[in-house]
Amino acid sequence: MLDPLPRLPASEQKPYARAAAALAREAVEAGVELHSLLWLHRGKVVAETFWHPYHPECPHTLNSLSKSFTSAAVGLAISEGRLTLHQPVQSFFPECSAPSTGPEIQVRHLLTMTTGHASDTLPALWNDPDGDWVQAFLDAPVVFAPGTRFVYNSGATYMLSAILQRVTGERLLDYLRPRLFDPLGIPNPVWETCPRGVNTGGWGLRLRTEDVAQFAQLCLQRGSWRERQLLPADWLDEATAWQTPSEGGGVDWRQGYGYQFWRCRYGAYRGDGAFGQFFVVMPEHESVVVVTGCTVQMQQVLDGIWTHLLPLLERHPTVGPPVDRPDPVSALPTVSSGTAPAEPSRWDGVYRVDPNELGITHVRVAFRRDEAMMELRTATGEHAVACGIGSWKVQQTTLAADRTRVGPLEATLAEPLRIAACGAWRDPTTFEMKWQYVETPHSDTVTCRFTGDEVAVTALRRLVPGSRPVLCDLTGRRQVTQTVDPPS
Repeated sequence: MLDPLPRLPASEQKPYARAAAALAREAVEAGVELHSLLWLHRGKVVAETFWHPYHPECPHTLNSLSKSFTSAAVGLAISEGRLTLHQPVQSFFPECSAPSTGPEIQVRHLLTMTTGHASDTLPALWNDPDGDWVQAFLDAPVVFAPGTRFVYNSGATYMLSAILQRVTGERLLDYLRPRLFDPLGIPNPVWETCPRGVNTGGWGLRLRTEDVAQFAQLCLQRGSWRERQLLPADWLDEATAWQTPSEGGGVDWRQGYGYQFWRCRYGAYRGDGAFGQFFVVMPEHESVVVVTGCTVQMQQVLDGIWTHLLPLLERHPTVGPPVDRPDPVSALPTVSSGTAPAEPSRWDGVYRVDPNELGITHVRVAFRRDEAMMELRTATGEHAVACGIGSWKVQQTTLAADRTRVGPLEATLAEPLRIAACGAWRDPTTFEMKWQYVETPHSDTVTCRFTGDEVAVTALRRLVPGSRPVLCDLTGRRQVTQTVDPPS
């Protein structure tokens, strides 16, 4: 692992820290949940904030920001003579069937999201009963001439990953490791795979905030890193330039699209992932900004960059803005407390729950003054979460943390992931917990309501602020014994 990014001396950081604090405060006041913000200027970190329980060493799921890394891999493979922009996609998979007539989709069309599909092909991939995502993509109807219409399409990026694996003999992650991740000092990149072992390409990459900043700085430097040319400069110039008109809700989504990079106002470009994962590269100002969070108000954050950071860069000041504002509170809110029972331990015990689709057979709870514990028993074993009372408690869990395609409380993970949990009594019979999956943007709210010897457990999923679909309602009765029977 190489040294971390250099930091501007603390004595020189003040104007940048003030500007970043103003951006963060404005975003948080508008309801944006931020997890990290890191700002590089002329290759040095000039401001950074992490919102506890997120922290610098915590990897974060990047969602579609992953696409920009896939673009880098395509550029490398082209420079090595393994493929070209104008090759038909079907030619890489001769074993797959495809429509006998119709226009050909080329590699370039995958890169520019102009495949001719009317909508994202991703649902068709996910729903393919055989897990054959390549065939599912090739079967999707093409309704426009490829190259003529921009339609955001994560399935197209998956196909780039499948093509790269076909022409290199390696998964995308393994191909990039010696060429990109290792030289940048990115130690443990993780990338989701499809049912047939192909990295998903368009999503699923998990990196630390500083890892993303290094990649963004590499793009700013046109592929050069510590006297090595890691990525082709001409590829980055082309990939980050305007290639096709784009569509989206915010003004910065209508500035054009490159090869898996979005164009921005003010001569900038960005890698962009759902729920607030992105980096912005400002070549004219020698600056990079990286943000992670959980929000659908991404335009709000971009507006903050243009409002609070860009003017500072244009003035090149040695002093801060005229209004001195304190730093934002760098922690996510915990559960609000109400009236606790006189003896919380009265609700301790093992509760056998009614049959449910998640396969949970028992719930065990235990309450202390500063901590609560919930343990779930399923056919796969016991899965516990400890909550700080009024504070975050960070730990590992085997509870499933992919908040988009598997339910919470579903213990299917082969390896534990980090979770932060806090809780509080809302009233003497109601205990509420927030489970923040700190390697993702998302969280669950779990509420226990006690009556006599019964407990009702409700779990709510939050993909973005404001969304609270019910994931499960469990009802259980306390057992006489305080042990959990082993699964049959």
